[in-house]
Amino acid sequence: MATFRHKVLSEPGLVLGRLSVEKDASVRRALVLSLGSFGSAQLGAVSRGQMVPTLLDWYRNDPDAGLHSAIEWLLGQNRQGDAPRRLDWGQRSALVGVEADVRSRPAGGRGWYLTSDGQTFAIIPGPAEFTMGSPADEPGRVPASDSPGEPQRRVRIPRSFAIGTKEVSVAQFRRFLDANPGAKAGFGYSNDPGRMARVLAAFAPDDAGPQIAVKWYEAAAYCNWLSKLEGIPESEWVYPTNFAEIKSGMTLPANYLQRTGYRLPTEAEWECATRAGSTTPRFYGWGDELLPEYAWFAKHPQKRRSRPG
Repeated sequence: MATFRHKVLSEPGLVLGRLSVEKDASVRRALVLSLGSFGSAQLGAVSRGQMVPTLLDWYRNDPDAGLHSAIEWLLGQNRQGDAPRRLDWGQRSALVGVEADVRSRPAGGRGWYLTSDGQTFAIIPGPAEFTMGSPADEPGRVPASDSPGEPQRRVRIPRSFAIGTKEVSVAQFRRFLDANPGAKAGFGYSNDPGRMARVLAAFAPDDAGPQIAVKWYEAAAYCNWLSKLEGIPESEWVYPTNFAEIKSGMTLPANYLQRTGYRLPTEAEWECATRAGSTTPRFYGWGDELLPEYAWFAKHPQKRRSRPG
């Protein structure tokens, strides 16, 4: 196995050849992601030029949400953490063009869709059944006495649902605040708007990075705003239509899980989506040494800030 892996990683032609004929969605995702490990010396301009039109066509039309995200990562990202990627495919503008064309179109047979404000949602088909929680001996697990709801159990979600593939960005949340003066006036955990501005500038400086310091009620109001942008009738909204009524003590409609308006995921929906079929502590497996390949985290004090996805 080690010999095969080395051969594949050192010969991008094998990856491209397999990608052109592979039908299994999970294998195609892995092959696309593996292309990100090659530099320009290994993957020449001719090979990239031949592959880019196919990748863009898949980005527009392929039904698999995972492949859609993998292609965006390969073609649209030029950095990995603080370091430049080994190869910048330089297709960000092409991806934006595709996104503008498919935005707000019905998903049809696709397992993903884009909202009118540009968020990508992956559709999790139901019913979905998975093992929720973690075993008592899992590294880093909170003791059961401190977290009685954590034990493993089988959970069944009887419905299909869609969930955003990325956090709401700073720019997207700013558009919501600008369109809702009441929400903007009360935004922040402090009554000092100058302090909140400094916090955001220090820890969430990128428009494309995830929004931070959001209260649950503000997130619920954002969901209503997204429902409004999508033209969903108020009778299908999950939260009160009056922003002032989104507060402690409010009651959700009895049928809120069946309504088509945007809402925050349930605990089970969130864990089902983020586990991605895994039973390990992280969706990619166990090891801490691989974490930098999948996440930005506060290992060093100077890096404690959000980053674009």
